[in-house]
Amino acid sequence: MKNEISLSAQVSRVINQFLFLEKRSVFTHRDVTLHPSEIHLMGALTRDADANVTTLAETLGITKGAVSQTISRLVKKGMVTKTRDPRNKNELKVSFTASGRKAIEGFARSRAEANGRYEAYLDGLSNTERQTIRTFLSQVEQMIAGLK
Repeated sequence: MKNEISLSAQVSRVINQFLFLEKRSVFTHRDVTLHPSEIHLMGALTRDADANVTTLAETLGITKGAVSQTISRLVKKGMVTKTRDPRNKNELKVSFTASGRKAIEGFARSRAEANGRYEAYLDGLSNTERQTIRTFLSQVEQMIAGLK
């Protein structure tokens, strides 16, 4: 039983470390500092270039106001531009600048390097060990979803 408590404490500690890292994590591109909320929005825009403020808010699970504020910061940093959608004048169209495109590509490369290290470790595990990890992570996701 003591090992279970210790394992549980370790899981909580790792989750807390990820949360702390996410909050203080920044990515710098040509002397422009990008914060997690900005990177997440840029990532969503990468996946759906036609997304509007409403779609981005739904995708990211945040308010339209938060999306608008983040877009404004990204405009000031020269990462994106915003224009009125020619098809619907009530909607804003958000597009990457050349610098913004390079920044998100650089971030994606750095993230891919980190993921490569995870993959290298996981590739050394047996199928049973990988399945145990998958099952555990699925349970953690369900528990976290239940906290919302």
